[in-house]
Amino acid sequence: MRIPRLHVMSFALLIFTELFHQAVKGTTTVAQQDVPTLATMTDDVTTQPPSEATTLHQTVTTKTSTVTSQTDSPDYTDSFSTEYPQQYDFCPSQLPCNQLSGDCLDCNMTSACIYGRQYNITCIPKSGLDCTGPQEVQRTYKCKYCYQTEPWEQICTPANNCTVNSCPKTMVQVNCSVLDDVLCLGNRRFYKKKECNWTSGYKWSTAFILSITLGGFGVDRFYLGYWESGLGKLFSFGGIGIWTLIDILLIAVGYIPPGDGSVYV
Repeated sequence: MRIPRLHVMSFALLIFTELFHQAVKGTTTVAQQDVPTLATMTDDVTTQPPSEATTLHQTVTTKTSTVTSQTDSPDYTDSFSTEYPQQYDFCPSQLPCNQLSGDCLDCNMTSACIYGRQYNITCIPKSGLDCTGPQEVQRTYKCKYCYQTEPWEQICTPANNCTVNSCPKTMVQVNCSVLDDVLCLGNRRFYKKKECNWTSGYKWSTAFILSITLGGFGVDRFYLGYWESGLGKLFSFGGIGIWTLIDILLIAVGYIPPGDGSVYV
């Protein structure tokens, strides 16, 4: 009996499908069995003791870190031995305590006082100062801040590098400090605005005498630093005497200052 070709093909396809299904099922089973094994291997690798090479590497790393930490840490002993308070720069040692300046004393001054009134206070040497005699020093002070003290109680740097005879007057910022025996509130060193007022050594009397005697040759102008006008005065013979007379009057009243912008001595 002859079997139709369609039936044969259907039967073959059914067998192929069954075999493929069995193959896929077997692969999945094997993969599921391998997972615990892989996890067990991972646990074994994680929990096994380190080898000798690993231990040696960790030991060397630890020692290196320790040496680096010891090298990088600051030496507080040397730092403490070389750092001094600021008062060591200007406060002498082995001096009687009652002769110390205001920079070297700690006084019980307070801003809760009446401005301008005089008070008696007790002072002690600053920490670390080595002075002789009683440590407590009695002083008096007026209730005012250091920048409010009188001009004769202050020492300021010169107000130079400016022109004195400018209009308006040039104001220069200078560094000031109070005298050693003056006690006051606040900082003993401060900035202050002062009028430009400095001298480089030119004398009014010398300029006036030169203007009378040798003014026709421009010597007075040369002395004050006016070289261009001095040459003009020289070659014009003092402007035939007229320029000489004018300069005598101008120098006499102080209208012609030194050429560098300073004032006469």
